[in-house]
Amino acid sequence: MKPVCWHIGVLAVLLGGIGLPMAGAQAGPQEGIAWAGDTDDAGFAEAAGESDDQPLLPPEERIRLVAGMFQPPAVQPLTAPSELQPFLPQPPGPATGGFGEIGPLPIEVAQRIVLSSAAGRTSGQELQVAPPADTGEALSQSAGMQNVDVQRRSQVSFDPHIRGYKWGQVYTQADGAYWFPVRLDLDTMLSKIDPAMIDEVVVIPGPYGLRYGPGFAFIDVVRAPTPRYESFENHFRTSGSVRTNGGQFYGRETVYGGGPRWGYRFSYGERKGSDYDPGDGPQIPSSYHNRDFWGELSYDLTPYQRVDFSFKRLDQTDTEYPGQFFDIGHLGTYAFDVSVVDRDPAGPWHELRIDSWYNHTNFRGDTRNKHNVDFPVLQRVEWALDHQPAGSNNRVEGETQGSNYSTGARMVARFGELDETHLRLGADFRYLGQTIREHLARTYIDGSGVGQRQDFNTVMPHAWAADPGVFAEWSSPLSDEWTLWLGARLDYVETQARAADLQPNPFIDPNALEQNNWLYAFYVNNRLRLNEYWTLDGGFGHAQRPPTLVERYADRMFISVAQSGLTRLSGDPALNPERSWQIDLALSTERETWRGRVSGFYAWVLDYITYGDQTVAVPPFADARLLQFYNTPDATLAGFELAGEWDWTDWLTPFATMSYVEGRDRNLRAPLPSIPPLETRLGLRLHNAGPQRRWEIEGEARIVDNQDRLGTILVQGGQGTAVIEEPTPGFTVWNLRAYWNARENLNLFAGIDNVFDKKYQEHLDLRLLGPAGFPGPPTRVLSPGITPYVGLNWIF
Repeated sequence: MKPVCWHIGVLAVLLGGIGLPMAGAQAGPQEGIAWAGDTDDAGFAEAAGESDDQPLLPPEERIRLVAGMFQPPAVQPLTAPSELQPFLPQPPGPATGGFGEIGPLPIEVAQRIVLSSAAGRTSGQELQVAPPADTGEALSQSAGMQNVDVQRRSQVSFDPHIRGYKWGQVYTQADGAYWFPVRLDLDTMLSKIDPAMIDEVVVIPGPYGLRYGPGFAFIDVVRAPTPRYESFENHFRTSGSVRTNGGQFYGRETVYGGGPRWGYRFSYGERKGSDYDPGDGPQIPSSYHNRDFWGELSYDLTPYQRVDFSFKRLDQTDTEYPGQFFDIGHLGTYAFDVSVVDRDPAGPWHELRIDSWYNHTNFRGDTRNKHNVDFPVLQRVEWALDHQPAGSNNRVEGETQGSNYSTGARMVARFGELDETHLRLGADFRYLGQTIREHLARTYIDGSGVGQRQDFNTVMPHAWAADPGVFAEWSSPLSDEWTLWLGARLDYVETQARAADLQPNPFIDPNALEQNNWLYAFYVNNRLRLNEYWTLDGGFGHAQRPPTLVERYADRMFISVAQSGLTRLSGDPALNPERSWQIDLALSTERETWRGRVSGFYAWVLDYITYGDQTVAVPPFADARLLQFYNTPDATLAGFELAGEWDWTDWLTPFATMSYVEGRDRNLRAPLPSIPPLETRLGLRLHNAGPQRRWEIEGEARIVDNQDRLGTILVQGGQGTAVIEEPTPGFTVWNLRAYWNARENLNLFAGIDNVFDKKYQEHLDLRLLGPAGFPGPPTRVLSPGITPYVGLNWIF
């Protein structure tokens, strides 16, 4: 059956009859999804030691997917309730817990995925027990995150896209600190954060996260709170998993403990893997070796005030990025953050939180492994050069290096209780720096038979950005049925670059390197409970975001942002900020045995930053392009999400989801680049009866439609348009997952991804098609074939 037929069938199921439930899904009654403003949720947050510490969106929704390695919930907690464990207490019964506590999935809401542990909530229904190597991969595997797609850069680097919004448009923070990639194609916003160390991930698919900063969509990675105990305690945790395809191994050791007024956690993890097998064909170069260390301390200054400190270090070495110009030899990241929280009832506020941070990344890469006979990359460039009159026996080598840093602070005061009318006032400041250098060398034999060498450099000059901002948010339950949220933000952003670093470049005006912009954002959201079963959410918001430093100052670097891994990029300092106007509507229902949701959105983005085709003289093949960032006057993003689940019996639960996004360049009347196709998930969960999930088995079919709406851009000088993508066939992949809580402190899980060894490629992933006449088929980054895995989580 073709994928489109699957989609039609699923749509009929979701919209017909009972309106089969939903996914947050896999969010069922047992999942522990709840209003953050509810008494129950507030009690849980206080028990965890966090309450409203994290900058949540109103109304606050949590979809908690268990998994220190994606481990499912255990039957009982192992220690004091105040300690966040990777094993959780039993879930609430179907009649009282789960999806029904929040009603809809409001558009402005933060979807929260627990990737590690959380006291008092479980998520057996969200059977995400596969051990992800990257936080972006974890988001893409979750059916509860319907609006997240990823581009696979490497086995440990997945670039997230949210409802068609991509890097630059997506604001990402971890533990209150702003993070951005050191280089777009060799680093992502989430690849530095190991999933096993995360309490939850907040994804906001629209301009409603203005308390974080300027952006169109938002990701907030939240670390588990440091533990507290009635008396001194010390605990150890061992986690591990093996993926057979690619020989991937992961292990982590964690020690944590503390007393009544203090706590600590130290953890070391290591990931290692090699090339993987696709469904058919040669292996995909994907070796990697990651080591990370986390340390955190927390101390209660008084019963109402505390200070938290954390440190992170990541070393990523020998990482292959298939289909791209460079691999990573070494990438090193270190980060510090400090938070102070005050909840003194005698103070002028109900809560005051101050966060400060500094993170820094260095990297170096090269092309040493880019002449793989079975996976040719630079051979294509050399073949094209050999067929030019300039010389023969061409050999191309290159290396790249660079760094970035992010530092800043945020202060937020809340006046009023969360479940009552309350006001948040905040101010923040971010200071960013970035630079990238490339050195390329070409050796060849000239017409007289003499060996020659040609060296040239590309660069993103040392560049800086400063961004002070202020914001305010107000929320009020106007009646038992109607809740209103309002928010507004103002930023001043100034960027500049070092002119001395630039090479002569017709695309960059050295007199325009200093830029400044005033940015504003606002939103209004409404939640209306129509009756005890149905809830309607509607929202409208406007946001602006500044061009990134790469978009303004890149100087013809080999950065793969389109489907081709040989794309070169040039910036434009005079780019205008993007401006998005978005409207959302969602209708949700919750019954005793089934849950469902349908949501839709439409966004107008003015001055959308896309690419202009400046062409490239050598080598002359279609997908090796020189692109320049430019503003198209008008673009739109529109789409929908459907989801549902049904408790057929007390031991069997079918579920289904569907999501779709369409992006259009209204100026060109053509599709935008990097838009994923229609996707559907169908699944069935078999589990033991009763509220306690001791074991569960889930089978799932992921059905992706073909993508023939191909990204189109303007050709230099407005002389026409160019299609920079190729069609991607649809596919269906079957996955099987299971877990067993063998003991209260021992969890085992296993599964098989791509059970039938399907050969397929995601539309966002890279491929090299040219040059014309090159011997051999295109070089494609195919997805992994059949991948069995096993893992455990043990606390003692």
